[in-house]
Amino acid sequence: MRKSLIIIIAAMVFATSPANATVYHFSFETTHGVFTVSGNATTANTFDSAGGYDVLALAGTVSGPGGASISLIANPAQPTAFNNGSWIYDNLLFPHAAPFVDNSGLLFSAGGSAFNWYSVGAQTYLSSNVSAGAFNPGELVGSISLNTPEPPTWAMMLLGFVGLG
Repeated sequence: MRKSLIIIIAAMVFATSPANATVYHFSFETTHGVFTVSGNATTANTFDSAGGYDVLALAGTVSGPGGASISLIANPAQPTAFNNGSWIYDNLLFPHAAPFVDNSGLLFSAGGSAFNWYSVGAQTYLSSNVSAGAFNPGELVGSISLNTPEPPTWAMMLLGFVGLG
């Protein structure tokens, strides 16, 4: 009983203490229904010199041509935009205002293809080099959902894991 109480107290402290990263859940679909993308973006907790948050990790799925699990393609010039010969990207997230990404965008891979989630003004696009047809400059994206779980949600999740343990 005492061990369980210690674990619960530790979980509550962990859930309310600041962390080095924030996880944002995102989901969107292109307006022609070609792609549906959803997942989690883990960002640094502080603004970088470009005024956004560096994306540290990306996990989720792409449904549609080339669809599969997604993973971030690292930017060696973070937070400056990097040109790898095929894509220009900076992997920054701006979670407090749509369109959430800038013109350089967020580059990730899925099923052996590359995808770039970027914006031009208020319009957001998803471009790709999937073998089913190059979607470049990109498919227009409809509404984007971007949110982060509330601390009580994290606490309840941790308590559930403790209960399972």
